[in-house]
Amino acid sequence: MWGHHPAYGAPFLDGNCHIQLHDATFQASSIELSPLCKIAANIEAGWPLIAGKLGPVDLSKVPPMAERNFEFVYLRDLKAGWYALTSRNYDFSVALVCPLEVFPYPWFWQELRGSFGFPWYGNCYVMAIEPFTSMPASLEKALAAGTAPLIGRGQSLEVELTTLFIPGQATIHSINGDGRVETTSAI
Repeated sequence: MWGHHPAYGAPFLDGNCHIQLHDATFQASSIELSPLCKIAANIEAGWPLIAGKLGPVDLSKVPPMAERNFEFVYLRDLKAGWYALTSRNYDFSVALVCPLEVFPYPWFWQELRGSFGFPWYGNCYVMAIEPFTSMPASLEKALAAGTAPLIGRGQSLEVELTTLFIPGQATIHSINGDGRVETTSAI
């Protein structure tokens, strides 16, 4: 399994941030990792609206700091290998572009002061959308699910990830591998 962990935190990350990504299927973890998860284990749905335990949850909207939350889910069936985190407060987006054929299963992780054991103790407000080769988060289970790619002896794999700073709050329609961004009006 191969993944990257680009994490975002305060002061950039706050309740005025919006996650933009192309269509995807959302798949919750097989176990509930925190009592503050809004989404029950094993739920599958289209991004971003998910049936939560207490009503609909829009995962494209980052919960505010005052609201404790924890989510760990997988994304699959993406149509494009990019996402952007847009800040209304700072008037820009940070985007990550990666090859979808290598990283088809991004892991969506929000530790928004919502887990109380080691190492966070309810004090961390951070999130990541992690490009990953496989799911779920266990090599044994990923092999069983057929999502863990195999690299033969003597073979190697090299990829390029691109991080972009995009001024403004435009709706992003596409970002290609060389960093060209297609947008429309502000969100």
